[in-house]
Amino acid sequence: PSSSCLIQKENVDIDLEGNILKIRAENRKKENFYSFKRSLSLGSNIDAENISAEMKDGMLTVIIPKKEIKESKKITIN
Repeated sequence: PSSSCLIQKENVDIDLEGNILKIRAENRKKENFYSFKRSLSLGSNIDAENISAEMKDGMLTVIIPKKEIKESKKITIN
């Protein structure tokens, strides 16, 4: 795609509200307007502190790591 069609990272917003990841983007060039909006429901086992995003050649990559699942523990009955 030509560079005039690509959305710049400055025009992309990514927010995490609770377990909902919201991605919004806009591109305004002369008479052309492009808008994108998505909301994704994430599971409860995500590591929200380590979510990252990268924009390269107009392609947005969002990395959503999972929390480490601890092994189960045997509970002794007294």
